Amino acid sequence: MGGILPEPAGAGPMDANSAFASLARDVTPPIDSDSRSTLAVIAVFALAVLAYLPALWSGFVWDDHYQITDNVLLRTVSGLASIWTDPSAQLQYYPLANSSYWLEYRLWGAAPLGYHAVNLVLNAANAVLVYLLFARLGMRAALFGALVFALHPLQVESVAWVSERRNLLSGLFYLATLLAWLRHLDTRRAAPYVAALASFALAMASKTAVCTLPVAMLAWVWWRAGPTVRRDALRVVPFALVAAAGAALTISVEHAYYREPSAAALGPLESLLVASRAFCWYAQKLAVPLPLMAIYPRWEVNVGALEAWLFPAAVVALFGALFALRRRIGPVPLAGMLFFGLTLSPTLGFVSFGYMGYSFVADRFFYLASLGPIAIMSWGLGIGAARLGTRGPAALAAAAAFAALVLTPITWTRSRVFENDEVFWRDSLAKNPTAVGYSALGQVLFERGEFPGAADHFRRSLALSENFIARGRLGVTYLAQGLPDEAYAELDLALTRLRSELHLPQHEARLLFFLGSVFWEYGGVDWPRAIAYWEQARSVDPGLREIDDWLERARDRQRAEHGADRPPS
Repeated sequence: MGGILPEPAGAGPMDANSAFASLARDVTPPIDSDSRSTLAVIAVFALAVLAYLPALWSGFVWDDHYQITDNVLLRTVSGLASIWTDPSAQLQYYPLANSSYWLEYRLWGAAPLGYHAVNLVLNAANAVLVYLLFARLGMRAALFGALVFALHPLQVESVAWVSERRNLLSGLFYLATLLAWLRHLDTRRAAPYVAALASFALAMASKTAVCTLPVAMLAWVWWRAGPTVRRDALRVVPFALVAAAGAALTISVEHAYYREPSAAALGPLESLLVASRAFCWYAQKLAVPLPLMAIYPRWEVNVGALEAWLFPAAVVALFGALFALRRRIGPVPLAGMLFFGLTLSPTLGFVSFGYMGYSFVADRFFYLASLGPIAIMSWGLGIGAARLGTRGPAALAAAAAFAALVLTPITWTRSRVFENDEVFWRDSLAKNPTAVGYSALGQVLFERGEFPGAADHFRRSLALSENFIARGRLGVTYLAQGLPDEAYAELDLALTRLRSELHLPQHEARLLFFLGSVFWEYGGVDWPRAIAYWEQARSVDPGLREIDDWLERARDRQRAEHGADRPPS
């Protein structure tokens, strides 16, 4: 016996292709029966829903308010058209994910329960697809792999946070693409190919970070190494074109409308250090998923520090060892880790994006990338089960049960953190004080009428990092406390800061409209300032039609010096 994979009698060490063929054919045969498959699917779906039940009764947190409760695009048919035709209409151009919010708003308005229920169902459906994918690849431990994917605590952010619908929806079509692609390669029929291409387009419309999938598909074609390898490789080209177009659009929108925080900009060497450390961080979190937090501390990047280069060295050593051992242990460990790194690559820091100004890692980036190392674990368990003979199925069932028993309590507990903004941000600040956290918790206190506490949190936010959101909220708090001079100064600084960070006229117009509304509510008799802000908003975005009515009412109120209805904020 030559290593983990069996060798034919009298043969030398196996190459990667013959080893992979042996893996699929002999070592880990497919699941035994349709009845077992059906029971496994039911178990995966049910446990995936059960583990996240606390999230079902949660409210909205963080960006959910922007995506749902404050999103005017969800309220009209024209808003749906803007979601698809105007890339600048929202902070990120993910039209299919945003359209799902639009549809749900028609069904249950801004009630959180429906949105959370859809997220739970999507994650459970994805777990089932993972089971079917692993089973199709011949993995005996497909049930174990699907449960680890569904129940791992790092997945909570993608499931319990409504704004991460894009992760779940793109994951659904990503996995469907892989299954259809494998079917096409097996049957050579056109229908699965068309289904795979259409599904991939839908995945890209949900979140463009899935743009790396064509590379994985090409690698699979190469590993099969059949007589049609060249023709199969050419069939990946349309997928690559869809990926390139979607990625280019996302990058162009980001650069056209937003200025990246200076902290997000990295040089080539800094990017290498961040990417390698992030790769190691995600691998470690897979094994030990604690502690979990909304925003992880941002590492200091120092190319002159010798210890910083331990992470690139570790990554090189890992892949070097897996490559050197590929004939002895088979190519699956190497393939799984390559998939892991490839799928993470859009978020590893090689391309700067705004969130890197806060942290270089996030739980949500792990969602689909986790399939790589989970596949390795499932593969290894399958080999172990094969060696146990008749005891193998019981061992696999025990491993799946053990994974569920260990992961479910952690996932359940983490899901409870998403109950509401106050619980969410107090948990975040207790683990990692951030400017975003203090500003968000300050807003919770402001809405409860606790103005001194709110102002204190906004000042703490600004002490950590200058940002227009905390600055504007502090100005509004001063107005509510009857301090107009301090309020004017803060609000003007907030507007200046906004203009330095965003190119997007719609967002500037919305802020100006909001500032006008603030002075309408808290500004006493300072109607001219409210009118001035609204007129600026109309000049920035003439499409903001609701301003006209409120301008007329404000002028009437100023002239008559008597009450009128409060404008919407």
